[in-house]
Amino acid sequence: MAPPPSAGSVSQRMMTLVQTLQFGWFVGHLTLLFCAVRYAFSYITFNFYSRFARFSYRTAFVAAAATYGIVVYKGYRARVRGRQQTSPLALAADENVQYMLMALVWLFSRQVPLALLPFMVYSIFHVATYSRTNLIPTITPPQQTGATGASPGGRPATKSSPLADTIGKFVKEYYDASMTLVAGLEILLWFRVMLSAITFTKGSWMLLAIYTVFLRARYSQSSFVQGAVRQGTERADAMMANQSTPPAVRQGWETVKRLVRQAADATDINRYVGGNQPAKKAQYLSYYFPFLNWTRQYKWAYLQGDVIAALTMASFYIPMSLSYASNLGHIPPINGLYSFVFNPVVYALLGSCPQMVVGPEAAGSLLVGTVVRSSVDLGHSGDQDHAMNARIAGVVTGMAGAVIFVAGLTRLGFLDSVLSRPFLRGFISAIGFVILADQLIPEMGLTQRAKEVGQVSHGSSYEKLVFLVSNASHAHRLTCAVAFGSFTIIMVCRELKRRLQPRYPSVAYIPDRFVVVVLSAVLTWKCGWDKKGLEILGHVKSSTGSPFPFRWPFIPSHMKHVREAMSTSFLIALLGFFESSVAAKSLGGGDGKHGEGLQGIVLSANRELVALGVANIVGGCFMALPAFGGYGRSKVNASTGGRTPMSSIILSLISLLCVLFLLPYFYYLPKAVLSSMISVVAYSLIEEAPDDIKFFLRIRGFSELALMSLIFLATIFYSLPLGIALGVGLSLLSVIRHSTKPRIQILGKVPSPNAASNPDTPDQWESAEENPKALEFIKGCLIVRIPEPLTFANTGDLKSRLRRLELYGTTLAHPALPRIRDAQHNQNIIFDVHGVTGLDGSGAQVLAEIVDGYVERGVRVFFCRVPGERSEVWRKFVRSGIVERVGGRAHFVRSVDEALRMTELESEEEEWGGRRR
Repeated sequence: MAPPPSAGSVSQRMMTLVQTLQFGWFVGHLTLLFCAVRYAFSYITFNFYSRFARFSYRTAFVAAAATYGIVVYKGYRARVRGRQQTSPLALAADENVQYMLMALVWLFSRQVPLALLPFMVYSIFHVATYSRTNLIPTITPPQQTGATGASPGGRPATKSSPLADTIGKFVKEYYDASMTLVAGLEILLWFRVMLSAITFTKGSWMLLAIYTVFLRARYSQSSFVQGAVRQGTERADAMMANQSTPPAVRQGWETVKRLVRQAADATDINRYVGGNQPAKKAQYLSYYFPFLNWTRQYKWAYLQGDVIAALTMASFYIPMSLSYASNLGHIPPINGLYSFVFNPVVYALLGSCPQMVVGPEAAGSLLVGTVVRSSVDLGHSGDQDHAMNARIAGVVTGMAGAVIFVAGLTRLGFLDSVLSRPFLRGFISAIGFVILADQLIPEMGLTQRAKEVGQVSHGSSYEKLVFLVSNASHAHRLTCAVAFGSFTIIMVCRELKRRLQPRYPSVAYIPDRFVVVVLSAVLTWKCGWDKKGLEILGHVKSSTGSPFPFRWPFIPSHMKHVREAMSTSFLIALLGFFESSVAAKSLGGGDGKHGEGLQGIVLSANRELVALGVANIVGGCFMALPAFGGYGRSKVNASTGGRTPMSSIILSLISLLCVLFLLPYFYYLPKAVLSSMISVVAYSLIEEAPDDIKFFLRIRGFSELALMSLIFLATIFYSLPLGIALGVGLSLLSVIRHSTKPRIQILGKVPSPNAASNPDTPDQWESAEENPKALEFIKGCLIVRIPEPLTFANTGDLKSRLRRLELYGTTLAHPALPRIRDAQHNQNIIFDVHGVTGLDGSGAQVLAEIVDGYVERGVRVFFCRVPGERSEVWRKFVRSGIVERVGGRAHFVRSVDEALRMTELESEEEEWGGRRR
């Protein structure tokens, strides 16, 4: 602290003191003490839920947050002046930051009177210390005794105030005891919060998790907390040592101690980042939990770009999330905001792509809406039962997260390659068309008309188009003007941005959609359009009344929804992961062009699955829409300055503030504007289809075009689930057909022009099916190349295909044709197995049966370029008896040429043997 002013009158000295930041810190602690005492009086009189008591309680924690915030600010300013870089991880380890954040948590939580006591004890000593060192010396400056040399430097000795001396003795005498008291109170407070969680008090489990993290940090930093824990453990051990204690209780206590000790060891961050353990363990931990890596590298220079990127994304995508929830997902609009509150921050902690931002997408939201409508049709919910519809959305999101999380744990990162490009393009284009047709009804003001006509909103896109054409005369003019006007403005701004951004990159910062949303809401409010028939969003609130309702999605009462949502959740997971993979691969690991970004974060498909899975499981607990990495959103983040996952965390904080404080301002937002924003997204889903169609026409990919058309037409004329079933089924059949088809080839020798002049030149062998007229075939030999691993999937048809090679010299010939190759050309079979890098039991069994058939017919069998004897393939050859049946190791050679020489040698030996006989 700065020394107290000593010059001037009392009023001048006090004025100087009041203007310091330390005085604000002192006033904060004084306010905390006053409010705590006032609240204690209300508590004693059993009036602790009165308006004044609640005000005192909240004000006390506001003062606490302010005082600790002042200390944090002073520390930050000192580091800036000293040009020191501080990582967020080190900042979070500061106990002042911890107490400031905990004060904010208590401020927004339910009243827990015990939480005030630790802050109150700290404030007593802070007020006493400040009064002794600053306030009292300012009012009554120390008097000089007149003696010199009594103090260092030869300055005159001074006599302090008796009151200041008394306060100093009090602080010195009772400081350790009071800190021990605070440690005990903090531990007792944990049990108090645990009791609330056990009794399922609203919000208690989240509070328990936060306070457990806080108490764990206090244990690692405070010797008083460590001493209190040690003392409590010793007392409990003494009680358990009593002979009257039942053995089961004693054993349970030992188990609890062991589990707590293991949890404390596992959560000791110093083991991994403090250098106490081998660097290898720290590297592994940073790999699986990337936030441990990027938080240590974070620089304050990144903060400006991350904040700007988060604000830009919030202005674009927060209104979009409301649209997705209400218009596509058929759930309360606030549930769309939850996808930006929870999912981005979870992905920021676990994801391996620093610049990718997760959030709800149009396709996933529409698929959630299909499950909600299916539940309505089956009678499990109703169109106006917003609470149940939100729970169904939570089940779908949670199941999609669980699917993708399990896929990550089982290392199925290749799943993004299962769906073919034609399927994705046909399906996504169909979704865009479905969304356009779906949104035209509210854009034309025909929502009420659709309800009167019948199940139009639950019908196919074709039925909706027929309804729109036949009821166009009933369209609401004001609604059409607002909707199509908004659509036009957004599309024009979108095109202008696309053209201007190469020359003027700053146009990306213009929040055109946010401006449209704000202007439409203001005009609706000022002009009274809602009274003229324009539908508005109205009150945006949770269906349960709580701002963040928690509901575990996998409870038994939700099983009927789980069965309905199983296939759709799987497709949401697959589509979401595919789009996330595209975005992550385009952005990379965040190293930047010149290595100026975050270092050491390696992109991993399996870790992406885990991160996205955990994020959606958390989102499902709060009934949010499914959220995955969007390419467009992530590019906006990167182009507007976002360089680290901190932009995602800031976006979550902005969304949190919107939920807590800004929802009333969405009241006058026209639903037609939300629909037009979704129509713009739907148009972007369709606009890439013509390029793909032209490409497939150019390469004559008629099978791909047929698949695209089939999925598109099935979705448009029948339903989205049928399009899903056809697309996934045909894609899987294509994958299975491709994987089960053996790719064996008959080889022929390429004539070498230098063979006569240089006979030692090795021969070249190529597939006879590619250019049969340019190749030479070896008389009496069938040379077969197997270019792939042999497994149960591709060996089922191997015998018949080999038979076709023997009869026709190609696998493409129809089996009804007469034989082309003479049997004498198949006296020797040479297998080139260089591509057989894997061989399972089924493949080995089929290959052994093929070899047995040849040997029984008197055909000599040779293998060339077999993997080494240490390989598992060679071991399978030996164990299956193939090596013994073909004639031993002599029939396993290094090249086709060597195998041909072996056939000639064995043929000559048989010929000479026959002549001798």
